[in-house]
Amino acid sequence: MKPQSKNVGAMAMLRKVFRSNSLRITGALALTAAFAGCLGEEDGKGGVPGVVGCPDDLAFFQNNVYEPLLEKKCFVCHSETGMAGGSRLVLAPRGEPGALEKNLEVARALAVDQKGGLSALLSRPSGQHPNGHPGGTIFEPGTPEYATLSLFVTRTTRGEGCAAPSAACTTVQPGPRVLRRLTRSEYDATIRDLVGIPSEWGASFVPDIVIGGFDNNEDALRVSPLFADQVRRAAEEIATLALTNPSSVLPCDPVADGPEACAETFIETFGKRAFRRPLGADDTTRYLALYQTIATKEGFSEGIEAVIAAMLQSPHFLYRTELGDASLAAEDGRVRLTPHEIATELSYMLWGTMPDAELFAAADANTLATPEQIEAQAKRLLQDPRSDEILERFAVAWLELDRIEAAPKDAATYPQWNAELRASMIEETRLFVRHVIRNGEGTIAELLDAPYTFTSPKLAAYYGLPAPADAQDENDFGLVDLAGSGRAGILTHGSVLATHGKPAGSSPVHRGKLVRERLLCQPLPPPPPGVVAEPPPIDPTKSTRERYAAHTTVPLCKSCHDLVDPIGFAFEHFDGIGRYRADEGGLPIDASGEILSAPSTTGTFEGAPALASVLAGSADVQGCYARSWLRYAYGQLDEGRLACLSSQVADDFQNGNLRVLDLLVALTRTSHFTERVADPPEPGVDPGAGAGGAGGDPTGSGGAGAGGGDPGPTLPYAVATTVDSDWGGGYQLTVQVTNIGKEPLTWSIPMNVDGTIANIWNASYTVTDGTTHFVGAEHNAVLAPGQATSFGFVANR
Repeated sequence: MKPQSKNVGAMAMLRKVFRSNSLRITGALALTAAFAGCLGEEDGKGGVPGVVGCPDDLAFFQNNVYEPLLEKKCFVCHSETGMAGGSRLVLAPRGEPGALEKNLEVARALAVDQKGGLSALLSRPSGQHPNGHPGGTIFEPGTPEYATLSLFVTRTTRGEGCAAPSAACTTVQPGPRVLRRLTRSEYDATIRDLVGIPSEWGASFVPDIVIGGFDNNEDALRVSPLFADQVRRAAEEIATLALTNPSSVLPCDPVADGPEACAETFIETFGKRAFRRPLGADDTTRYLALYQTIATKEGFSEGIEAVIAAMLQSPHFLYRTELGDASLAAEDGRVRLTPHEIATELSYMLWGTMPDAELFAAADANTLATPEQIEAQAKRLLQDPRSDEILERFAVAWLELDRIEAAPKDAATYPQWNAELRASMIEETRLFVRHVIRNGEGTIAELLDAPYTFTSPKLAAYYGLPAPADAQDENDFGLVDLAGSGRAGILTHGSVLATHGKPAGSSPVHRGKLVRERLLCQPLPPPPPGVVAEPPPIDPTKSTRERYAAHTTVPLCKSCHDLVDPIGFAFEHFDGIGRYRADEGGLPIDASGEILSAPSTTGTFEGAPALASVLAGSADVQGCYARSWLRYAYGQLDEGRLACLSSQVADDFQNGNLRVLDLLVALTRTSHFTERVADPPEPGVDPGAGAGGAGGDPTGSGGAGAGGGDPGPTLPYAVATTVDSDWGGGYQLTVQVTNIGKEPLTWSIPMNVDGTIANIWNASYTVTDGTTHFVGAEHNAVLAPGQATSFGFVANR
């Protein structure tokens, strides 16, 4: 099979930068793709023929095109050493003399290359070029990025549009109106605070899909038939349990006040808290009618139980609305969120649960109307220990530590690996994050290079560290000094090192990839077609570094592995489960490394603490961390309308040397926090009516499980597919498989594959009568009930 071309590989490398939904790649990734396609012979060096331009072209290019788009999204591949280093777009790094001017000339050369009357810079990614585009049609006209690029072409080729502002973010747009389904963890926290029952129902639901590193992206939070059935069963069980102690949920006495009056009071008070807004008269009437229907036959308690079960299946409970009142939209389409929507946004962003009584009161009194009022509430919520859960949950998702439970380890190599050790490692990270943000300097720099951690005496002994001085027993955690230990900061926690280690050893690839993608925000592709993605074979005569040297000798591998392996080698003093080692089976360890192809983070280092120090002082890391928090806090990717806001938030964070808590407060002061843009609805679609198949009729005609038609035979698994990239001649697909049955499942998935599979990971396949049958690899072939796994492949058409 022919190896993938360099330019197609560049497209694949950037597949994960932006995903607007499961079937499209849009936004700024499309701009990246525009440059990944080869555009002919090199020209434009030292002046580009045909350029007219404007007096402020350099400033316009820097502020509108280069910094928000090319540098942030393209540089990792389109640097001299990147995968697309042979294309016509080769970007000079920021620190190089004259870099900005050189990059402008390269972009101008592409802008003046006209084919069929349209600039190649525009026609290639939009699918309008006569020869097509290796990346497919991924940069659609009408997007903000396309408009910006079109203006750059117009200025370059005709000298028109010179009055346009040279600052990309003079107007920061809020995002679209959305309905955001509660995540599994938000569901459990809300049930706990609403009903007063410890909840693990949400944790048993179908796993939420991860987009952009987090499981709360509004695009992915849908209601499937399985999810609807799980919600129904949970609602019925919760309602039954709630009524075992009526005084805990009833605000009245049905005997003293009368059952009907008490039921109406309950509906209004419980409904307001469940729906996170006051009920309308129609809402109260419908739920009261439901109560009367059931109570007449079965009694007061059964009527209240039916109301609770119905409310917990309503889209008004399952979804957080961010709609505002479209009838009050300004001329530019902006709509202000209602006070109760702002209160809800605050509570879920900073507590992960429903508003408390003070937030409800503020919304009722319309005292969430000014930035100062919102900031005061944000600071109150952040001072409350309930915000610790969000801080810790973000850190776990940011560094992918939720994967530690499923991290496969060879029992013969690591007999110490067990559930207790994993729990201790996660507890170390949680306590550390909480301490740095609450009691330390509270900065990303301290998270990365703090000379201390928190361990129990038992975990300290495992690490080879002294026990904490104030520990009361072997499982009591306390602060431990890391001086001279070879450790520093969160990246040397056992949770991080074990999660990103191999089953029987360290993994410079996985650990380097973590730094490249999560700390530098530079996503990497899977191996190109024709390359076997297997680690080098074990050789007791060679160190891990020596075995991985082959990555730099194979051209198809070198361009990507040069970006990750030299970073990952910094952690070679730590084995696959996070223990420090002075040597590797008697072989010396070389933990030196280098960061290449990052806009402003380059240089060499020796060992993990030195790498941590480089990252702690990096503007790239500061900006990436801020953008990651924006994605998590807002539940959206930082693309499209939010691209400018993302750049602004990142700049403010790194330039102001802000603390993490300051960053979270700043995220409540943006236009997006209080406003949305009211896009015209599609014909016949009411954006505020229902969502994801969920209805609102408490009598049972709607509800989360409502749906028409015969669902067909019930399979023991659910399958979700995501097209990560499509370049016309091939594509990359990720498949998520979830065991929705009640028994362990050895899964086998039949699919009709378009084309021929060139590369596959986390599964294997056979083809029978034109149908491709996928089965799991050794580590994911069997799924427990409710457990999910994913595999992926690249196919050529």
